[in-house]
Amino acid sequence: MITFRKVTKSNYDAIALLDPGDENYISPNWKSMLSAHYVNNYLEMKSIYRNNILIGFFMLTSEIKPIYLDCFMIDKKYQNKGIGNICIQKIIRYIKDNYRINKIYLSTFNPIAFHLYEKYGFLKLNNKMADKYMKKNNEFLLVYNIKK
Repeated sequence: MITFRKVTKSNYDAIALLDPGDENYISPNWKSMLSAHYVNNYLEMKSIYRNNILIGFFMLTSEIKPIYLDCFMIDKKYQNKGIGNICIQKIIRYIKDNYRINKIYLSTFNPIAFHLYEKYGFLKLNNKMADKYMKKNNEFLLVYNIKK
């Protein structure tokens, strides 16, 4: 069973030690958690557990309004087992249930992550905002349109 929990003093160190595998595509969790305390667009951070074992992390910000899924990662020990599929569905549901929004944004340059997001309804943007984002961050910008 996949569950989300707050990031706290008691689980911060373990989250910081999670290994995303290829660090070319994602910042270390400690850096993301630290930056959350110094940016004004931070909304919340969640640790991801599978059967009470810490396996991942994600952060929500308003870097791109209304909401931006930032830093979603699964530890490399748990990758390629379908867990990311379950987690992205649960994250979408969590956002729908807890935020009154009509779009979810995220970005990636990781081809495996890109495929996962497309599989669950995220669409690659091809507009000025996406071009600007690519120039600044070297990542594709994707959007999930929430159906009412």
